[in-house]
Amino acid sequence: MGHGDCHEESLDQTLVEAFLAGNVNCFRLLYRRHYVMAVGIARSCLYDVHLAEDAAQEAFAIAFKSLASLENPDRFPSWLATICRRTALSIARKRRQLQLLSNEVPLTTIIDESDERKHQLYQSLNLLDDPTRELIMLHYFSGLTYEQMADLVK
Repeated sequence: MGHGDCHEESLDQTLVEAFLAGNVNCFRLLYRRHYVMAVGIARSCLYDVHLAEDAAQEAFAIAFKSLASLENPDRFPSWLATICRRTALSIARKRRQLQLLSNEVPLTTIIDESDERKHQLYQSLNLLDDPTRELIMLHYFSGLTYEQMADLVK
């Protein structure tokens, strides 16, 4: 672990602790630091960027309400990632149920039929296991560095 990694962890820890001590503005900084990561995780489950943004927003709302339950403040990124993953999967399940009820086409076929290459890419991503797909989406679609992704899998 490099010096920069330690600084990043301690910044998250400092922000979490300050928030819990009453400085609500610190959550805004946590949001800014981890929003792209949260959308990337949600997008690996949902593929739709707008739904992924909704899932990320919901995950941050849950995190805001339950931050006091986080035992290790330096683990905020991986804790948030878990919340975001669960939120996105819940949204995906609800969408599948709605599609079954209304006899719509499956989610993977409504991505963007006009862009065949994108459709083929998402079909290929569906063949991967969930953790691998998530890492690929985080790196290539959200631009997270390897160090940022490593924080999520600790």
